[in-house]
Amino acid sequence: MKRSITLLLILITCLPWGLRAQEEKGGESVISFYRSMAIEDALLEQSLNFALEEDEMDYWKDQRNFENNLKQENYTAYKTYIFFKSRSYLEHKQGCDIATKHGKGYKKQASFYATHAQRSLSDKDIAAKDLIVSPSLVSQRH
Repeated sequence: MKRSITLLLILITCLPWGLRAQEEKGGESVISFYRSMAIEDALLEQSLNFALEEDEMDYWKDQRNFENNLKQENYTAYKTYIFFKSRSYLEHKQGCDIATKHGKGYKKQASFYATHAQRSLSDKDIAAKDLIVSPSLVSQRH
């Protein structure tokens, strides 16, 4: 039951990406779309509680597969997604004791995003005006 809920969450998260990615061709709309998606995904991940370690491992495996596929299909979208997801994770970390409130998978991903965000930060594909995660999109979920 828990596994099916996890898979449903992944499907719900990825379905709009597949539909909207086909519609949006312009560079700015891609950046805007993946910025929003990264923030929404980060907020979802901050609220997840897995009953079984296996479910958590499956979720994070699917998330890594999604990111690897995005990296191969559209590198600019991937960099945008990773950058804004890392910003959301960093903002969440400032108000949350991650060691006690999140599982091993979340901690591992947070470390990944922190490391790889630095590479995206120096990239010119992300406009300076987009470097701030909108406070209206970020909630105080713990």
